[in-house]
Amino acid sequence: MSQRCFSRSAWGGLLASIVLIVSGFAHANPDTAKDALLAAYQRADAMQASKATRMFRNVSLHPRWIDATHVWYTQDTADGTRWILIDAERRQSRPAFDHAALAKALARSSGKPVDAEDLPLQAVAIDPGSFDVRFSAFDKHWLFTAKGKLSERVGLDRKLLVSPDGRLAVFSRDNNLWLKNLDDDSERALTQDGERFYAYGASADAKGFPAQRPEAVWSPDSRRVLVVQTDDRKVAELPMIEFAPKDAIRPRAFARRTALPGDANITGYRLVSIEVENGRQTEPRYPHLAQIRMKDTPIGAGRVWWNTEGELAYFVDVDRGEKAARVVEFDTRSGATRVLFEEAADSYIELGQMVYMPAALVPLRDTRELIWYSERSGWAHLYLYDLKTGQLKRALTQGEWMVRDVIGVDAPRRQLYLTVAGRQPDKDPYYRDLVRVNLDTGQMETLSTSALDHQVRTAQDLELSILAYQGEDVRLIGGLSPDRRFIIQQVASLGELTRTELLDRDGKPLMLIEQASAHGLPQGWRPPTRTRTVAADGKTAIYGALFLPSDFSPDKRYPVIDYVYGGPQVAYTPKMIGPGAWSMAQALAELGFVVSIIDGRGTAERERAFHNASYGHIDTASNLEDHIAALRELATTRPSLDLDRVGIYGFSGGGYMTANALLRYPDFYKVGVAGGGNYDQRLFWQTWGERYQGLVDGDNYEAQATSKYVEGLRGHLMFIHGLMDHGVHPGGLFQLTQALMDANKRFDLVLFPRAAHELPGYGVGRMWDYFVEHLAGQTPPDYRVRTASEREADKAKAREKADKAAAKPSR
Repeated sequence: MSQRCFSRSAWGGLLASIVLIVSGFAHANPDTAKDALLAAYQRADAMQASKATRMFRNVSLHPRWIDATHVWYTQDTADGTRWILIDAERRQSRPAFDHAALAKALARSSGKPVDAEDLPLQAVAIDPGSFDVRFSAFDKHWLFTAKGKLSERVGLDRKLLVSPDGRLAVFSRDNNLWLKNLDDDSERALTQDGERFYAYGASADAKGFPAQRPEAVWSPDSRRVLVVQTDDRKVAELPMIEFAPKDAIRPRAFARRTALPGDANITGYRLVSIEVENGRQTEPRYPHLAQIRMKDTPIGAGRVWWNTEGELAYFVDVDRGEKAARVVEFDTRSGATRVLFEEAADSYIELGQMVYMPAALVPLRDTRELIWYSERSGWAHLYLYDLKTGQLKRALTQGEWMVRDVIGVDAPRRQLYLTVAGRQPDKDPYYRDLVRVNLDTGQMETLSTSALDHQVRTAQDLELSILAYQGEDVRLIGGLSPDRRFIIQQVASLGELTRTELLDRDGKPLMLIEQASAHGLPQGWRPPTRTRTVAADGKTAIYGALFLPSDFSPDKRYPVIDYVYGGPQVAYTPKMIGPGAWSMAQALAELGFVVSIIDGRGTAERERAFHNASYGHIDTASNLEDHIAALRELATTRPSLDLDRVGIYGFSGGGYMTANALLRYPDFYKVGVAGGGNYDQRLFWQTWGERYQGLVDGDNYEAQATSKYVEGLRGHLMFIHGLMDHGVHPGGLFQLTQALMDANKRFDLVLFPRAAHELPGYGVGRMWDYFVEHLAGQTPPDYRVRTASEREADKAKAREKADKAAAKPSR
């Protein structure tokens, strides 16, 4: 769908003519230029789908510990995946099972073709001791023993939350919490009063997908379970229309109950303790908890835990607007509560580096202590609290640097493992070091450091949230062994492929587990350059990355694309080579552009003043003025950057930023593609807007609305949006485009009737075409782009088709 003006404005036509001459695409030989551009699209396509094309292998491992010394992971190969078992004690690596034997046995039992190099295994678990493998395939559960025997098994429902003693499990059914006895498979309801929009163990309706397991947590003695009853009863509906259902002609209307900034009624959580023997409930004598952060529940966010005896529980209550938080003790026998300590700030309080993931809080149950994450000093640091008295015992870390990841505690030795950044003055402030802190003295030891980024997998990793959303059990993933004797770390940078290695508890390297590799990179490819420039304030250092095409020539001048994300909750510049933003940036570069990614002021992973620079002014997150200042500074030493031809692309918060760039800085940004943008926070989640813009107070949300600036549009702007995006509601897009039409402004529009918050391959291709036509002045080829997920889906369909063909009886 498109609303267009002329094929090219007057200045655009003149510019395109100049570009064609300067870049050497002679009119006398148009086929050569056409072939070169098609080849560029092919390179870009392989790059953007690098996960499916296996261009980068073993850049991101997810270790799963079986016991104190054995850990397994999946290894990328040219043809598929292999499961590898590490014996940390012996420093040995081997296949976790006989892949060929499993493939042969599975093909025989299932009657379907199975490729040993690309096994269709899901929900893999390896038993300690026996190393038998349990997995799902072809909608069945299987057990493959270490002796090579395959048998079908009744699988444990992945939506069961199993008790610590392994005898019981709770699950959700018909809005209530149910108990299952795993010894005899008997079931009974633990609650009876659950109802739609007031269900036990449920996520908020606005999340749009059910929880994998109930939002609950067992007591250590398996006698009680803490669960939330999620209250959406008074939350207003946000209507949607499914315009193109796959199974019907008639469009369907539906709605999600979604609280918006300033709404009187938001999602709430009633926390309750249930005795599993008799169903007796105890509710804390405390107000219900408000929905905060990214619509997570208090339990899913790691803000609820038990003491060792299973009688006292603790929870963190965060005010709406997130300017205050308090730790509350809850006696589950009587319902009595007491506030142990609280913290307040002039803007939102952070409970960890990654707002999408559980809070970086570590309860020490045996000693009734809590490791508390805070930015109270202006930098992210850790503090040790006594939960018996609520008193602060000591600051565990301090200084003008920050804690990044809380990895785990060695309780017997009273040691805390974590990663930190900015501690070394000569190191990139976004790159981490692995350290250890003594809980009693605060003494810190550096275990592993270099000029590169050092990462150890934790429950706070964003990658794990994506795996969990896809249905994987991520609870066993982590870089620290259960007995804290071994550490698996990944070392990488923007210019060096990941090295995954096994360390002992003191940081001594024991063995190389994997060295990532690249395959099929274009000839002439070079790693992107890490950039350091000065922000628009003339004093703040900001960092980014510059991507060049593989056929880059310093004698040419190239259009520039600013690849952006305008969200305060992340730093967007990639830290390593591999799939994701890195691949899309390099793909855009292959089309003949210099691509820049910059983390301006108002983004994460820096000191609080830097991070909070966008508070109350969410439209300045990553700060477009910083981007302009950075690109101008880069161009002074890189004459190949043509700042008369600057485009901008981003998705979600980046789409919002892109639209703002074209409307508010039209002298600098000439072409923009805005994907899935939240163009007015008043139509986005209450938890987002009130956290980053503040509680609604008069007209304090007016300036952030993109529609306020429609008169400024002069360049080429295209919007891409999925009509099934119930998070970033299409209504925000349509309110903006209506304002543009009212102002008689020309723009382009691509809508996906079946897509949600995503950019399908067709959208990627349209985005590329838009820049090639309007920024580079060339005619795009007729080329179909397929994303990595679409390629995997095509592969699955081909397998299914082959299975059906194989199942047909021969005539």
